Amino acid sequence: MLQKHFKVSGYEFDLSDRDVENRLRTIEPEEVRKIHVTVNRRKYPVKQALQAVVPELMRSGFTSSEAIRVFRKLGFRVGELDGE
Repeated sequence: MLQKHFKVSGYEFDLSDRDVENRLRTIEPEEVRKIHVTVNRRKYPVKQALQAVVPELMRSGFTSSEAIRVFRKLGFRVGELDGE
């Protein structure tokens, strides 16, 4: 459970894979349109997932690419609906 430091749209925070798993445990995934992250065997849109684990971030304030970078650095699987 090593915490890593991130900077997304000027906001800095520390996060671990366990933090992500715990915070998303009670969150229902929204419909995935294209890119998703798999956490606790469920697929979440990457922007929904990052905003849920870091509520200080507004979805309109960061890109999917930034969310992908965070989840990949923490070791989560990121895929696309057409071809994971």
